[in-house]
Amino acid sequence: MPLEIDYYNLSIHKLMLQDRVRCEAFSKAIAETITPDCVVLDIGAGTGILSLFAVQAGARIVYAVERTDIAKLARRIVLENGFENKIKIFQNDMENVELPEKVDVIVSEWLGGYGA
Repeated sequence: MPLEIDYYNLSIHKLMLQDRVRCEAFSKAIAETITPDCVVLDIGAGTGILSLFAVQAGARIVYAVERTDIAKLARRIVLENGFENKIKIFQNDMENVELPEKVDVIVSEWLGGYGA
């Protein structure tokens, strides 16, 4: 029986954010991939950590798509970090989102804390 992950529950996001090795690996991979002026799509953005890494790596703009109410927290995190002009949050299913432009890079981490 497959594990079900409740992405509406903030505790799963807290576990993923506290995993230093995981976060450092994502940060490094994104920094090695993103070039200045890249347009990035973050699918299943959660709290927006990968979107933040992409902006820090030089992305021109990040479109972060998150279907759950965690998108509200992601908006707050983006605002509190001063990236509201660089990260646009869409609370919706990816299939229902029409992006304003073509993207160069897609980032996503859909395994949650159970990827190991």
